[in-house]
Amino acid sequence: MKVIFLCGGYATRLWPLTKNKPKALLDIAGKPILSHIVEKMKHVYEIDEIVVSTNKKFEHDFHAWANTTNTKIPISIITEPTMNEEEKFGAIAGINYVIEKKRIDDDCMIIAGDNMFGFYMKDFIKFFQSKNEPVVAAFDIKDLAKARLYGILSIDTKSKIIAFEEKPTKPASTLASTCCYIFPKKTIKLLQKYILEGNPKDAPGNFLKWLIAKDAVYAFVFDQYWFDIGDFGSLEESRKFMSQLDPI
Repeated sequence: MKVIFLCGGYATRLWPLTKNKPKALLDIAGKPILSHIVEKMKHVYEIDEIVVSTNKKFEHDFHAWANTTNTKIPISIITEPTMNEEEKFGAIAGINYVIEKKRIDDDCMIIAGDNMFGFYMKDFIKFFQSKNEPVVAAFDIKDLAKARLYGILSIDTKSKIIAFEEKPTKPASTLASTCCYIFPKKTIKLLQKYILEGNPKDAPGNFLKWLIAKDAVYAFVFDQYWFDIGDFGSLEESRKFMSQLDPI
């Protein structure tokens, strides 16, 4: 299984903090965001490579991070030829770019580089293996007002996703889709079809909604913690929480 970190954006909502530093490498409780996630991959033997998808502006930052990261899992960097927000590929096109550049023919875990989460990788992979279908990690935010800010899932008694809506005005549930997926090989091959049909190339939720109409997709529901770091408020909230959780 390959892990693809999505780090191709420019995080303009966090400027000037991220004007010359990628969001995924911002410090939280003494470590870059990506380092927190990679630490969760210790003793997860199914993962045989980590691929960071980034852009031309920040590629050197990620090479430096990779060279100093303590992990036995090989890390490679794939660089989109963009230098600013207007040129960026978008998350879905970025995933497909990695797949084509690396000629990946394997199951893939896809994780946004601005996610901080508390679930165990082994549990996530075990759930995927039990379904052998696409899975997305989902977190119950337990607040209908906040649910309007996220992609919201509805699931049946077997955790199969039966509906998905991006930033709904009237949320059907409070189960938020995180940008943490595991796609089997068969799903990876559908990315190009999705793009060729002219569908949106950015938010992964667009691909998820398209996929639900064609295939069984399941939600791995976790209840530890989750931070979607998109602005200064969520960044500070995650820093405070992680510092209390794992003091340095």
